[in-house]
Amino acid sequence: MSIFAIMRIPELEIFELQAKLCATMGNATRLRIIEVLKVGEASVGAIAEALGCTVSTASQHLRLMRDANLVAGRKDGQAVYYRLRSPKAVEYCQMVRKLLIEDLHEQGRIARDNAESGPAAFPRA
Repeated sequence: MSIFAIMRIPELEIFELQAKLCATMGNATRLRIIEVLKVGEASVGAIAEALGCTVSTASQHLRLMRDANLVAGRKDGQAVYYRLRSPKAVEYCQMVRKLLIEDLHEQGRIARDNAESGPAAFPRA
């Protein structure tokens, strides 16, 4: 018996949920938000400042991420603070980044030094 039968969630539903999550994470700004939040909770204003964008833009991305259950928010007076719901989002991003760096290294597009230094070696958009 498959785990999906045990959980009574049709396999197709799992793939649809996975596709929605991947679509949400398939945006460079949202990936950068994950990078900001990996160190802990931050206000929308602090996130916007870290990204170099407006509070409105950050809020729009955070709403989509909240709808996909990637982040959770809490209100404190006028400020809204967000945190990652699971550290697995960071693990996922790191795994994909490592795959991309390995591919770029194999193609000769980056040097070994850059491949080992991680995200800081790449300029932010």
